[in-house]
Amino acid sequence: MNSLQLIDRIKKNRAARILGIDINIVHECIDEWSRPHRYYHSLENHLFPLFEEIATYSGFPNDVTDIMELIALFHDVVYDSKSTKCNEEQSAEFFMGCIAENEKDCKEATKIANSILDTQYMIKRDPYCEESELFQRIDLGSLLDGNWPNLMQAERLLRKENQFISYPTYKSMRITFLKKFADLYSKECDTATINQLIDYVTRYKPKIGVYAGSFKPFHIGHLNILEQAERLFDKVIILCASNPDKVYGIAQDKDWYSDVKDSLPYHEVVRYPGLTTNVLAEIREYADVTLIRGLRNGYDLQYEMNQLRFMEELDVDTNVVFFTCGAAYQHISSSQVRQLLLMSRPDGVKYLSTKYDYYKKEIE
Repeated sequence: MNSLQLIDRIKKNRAARILGIDINIVHECIDEWSRPHRYYHSLENHLFPLFEEIATYSGFPNDVTDIMELIALFHDVVYDSKSTKCNEEQSAEFFMGCIAENEKDCKEATKIANSILDTQYMIKRDPYCEESELFQRIDLGSLLDGNWPNLMQAERLLRKENQFISYPTYKSMRITFLKKFADLYSKECDTATINQLIDYVTRYKPKIGVYAGSFKPFHIGHLNILEQAERLFDKVIILCASNPDKVYGIAQDKDWYSDVKDSLPYHEVVRYPGLTTNVLAEIREYADVTLIRGLRNGYDLQYEMNQLRFMEELDVDTNVVFFTCGAAYQHISSSQVRQLLLMSRPDGVKYLSTKYDYYKKEIE
């Protein structure tokens, strides 16, 4: 399935027409599902498979299928692991804000809104209606069926989706979730598989990259290196390390660490004033860790090889991988961007990462 096919399904959806859900609303939903911080709860990995699964239930009356499609479209339309607010409640509110004012009290709207709330798994509720019960069964998917390949894929994507917290913290939270899930759904799920999954999460040793730099500021060249590294590692930690050889001039008092955290709200960003090798040693206690370095040209390579030799003498276990930035970014340096920001802010800002700017707007 793709976005065009999803749009076509909603165009044919009778309940959507009754509720006044037009093509612009569907596009807005697709945009929300496409946010770059969403790995598991995304179009390709969650929404499209749900629509395909709903289509396989051929025994449904058309009106049941229509309602289930709308539950699927809106049930995780708002999803943010960092949010202190309930995503299900926000998704239900989003849905109610999209429908025609004179239809907000109709039975279709009530069914869909309450079914969205029913998907809050840590609070098991009696399904509001038949469609809600059926959708929960589909949405829980591999956790109920014990489909091991799907479970492994989901775990990989969920690690990515929660990479803004330390892995030991995430592992503890994930194990707590799975144990509670096994208790809540003991009659519906394969308990043996859930216990096997808990054991897998407990024993799993992630592959973590540490992207170290001063990042004053974090610019689009840095982002290019980060995105390359993310394709190879379970997560990438951004290490804002101090560099005594660099002089920042007028900008030296600027808290660039806070700026980096603001630029990368869905990543783990840490600051450490000491040796990078000490940070790597700490992470090595629970993960296979690799230092990530970015290269623009041969001068960078020569510098990095000298640094690597020092690191080998300080810590023989250090693994290092070099990524070359794309040709479009090879001329960009933090010092040049800083000068542009000081002399002409509009010219400098265009080199800063804007990938997650939507997060800043949502919390303002």
